[in-house]
Amino acid sequence: MSQAPQVANTLPVHLPLHLNGQSPAWQKWRDSRLYQQSQPDPGYYPIEPGNAGLAETDICGLGADLRQKGYALFQIDDRIDQRQSLSGLLAQLGLRANDEGVIRADDGLSLLRDHGHGPRARFVPYSNRLLNWHTDGYYNAADQTLRCFVLHCLQPAASGGELMLLDPELLLIELYREAAESVSLLSHPECICLPANTDQHGHSRPDRYAAVFSAHADGTLAMRYTTRSRNIRFRNRETEQAMQQLRDIIDRCEKWHVKLRLEAGQGILCRNLLHCRSSFTDPPDQPGRQILRGRFTQLPISAMDQP
Repeated sequence: MSQAPQVANTLPVHLPLHLNGQSPAWQKWRDSRLYQQSQPDPGYYPIEPGNAGLAETDICGLGADLRQKGYALFQIDDRIDQRQSLSGLLAQLGLRANDEGVIRADDGLSLLRDHGHGPRARFVPYSNRLLNWHTDGYYNAADQTLRCFVLHCLQPAASGGELMLLDPELLLIELYREAAESVSLLSHPECICLPANTDQHGHSRPDRYAAVFSAHADGTLAMRYTTRSRNIRFRNRETEQAMQQLRDIIDRCEKWHVKLRLEAGQGILCRNLLHCRSSFTDPPDQPGRQILRGRFTQLPISAMDQP
């Protein structure tokens, strides 16, 4: 296990008071968040034949799950057109501001499947390889910060392909407990630099400077993170050490890991939590794993809240 960098506790934390472990507001926020986590896990909200989407009470419940747990689950009946029904649900939730920097169809959804050795396969979501811990759109511009994403299963893998989630709010609680001095480094607005990139698939960008931990305009915690170290530069050696300490904590705090395997017709709407995906296999004589994905720069109105 790596050692936490030695940083004076007087260094500034670039976060709102309720997310600043040096503030009295922090303990109140932390206790509230841990209480929410102690509540039962979300169940699946059903979309059945003859219904245009979720019932109003289910919309409210879905919003509460997103606020309290960071994710909500739904299930579309197999007698319904899955893609059309998913698009209808997203419209019902007011989720229209899609991420523009991904490969997607006219309805704003991407179909994630194993492309074998095709050109898209160099992007790990379009392969069957392990997808390590990250937040979506960590390389996006500030005005394209992603707030949530949806994953909907059309066909599960024969084996593997499980999703793992970790709420950054719970991770910040663990970081303050184990290595509070690292928060000032990881919340610096130029903590990391994601180098410029140019390609033909819509992923061109200039250098991006960002904090690992920051706050959205509504005061809720934001996180930009990738386990990859090849395409990232750190502000200084101390920041690189703090990032390694964070990686160690992510792997160790299994009590906060949520593991899901979506079956056909099941979907998850999720704040932009830390997540990873296990590798998977598809027999050549059977349909392969297919997941519809949408990524959005806003939350459903029913899930918007203040810290």
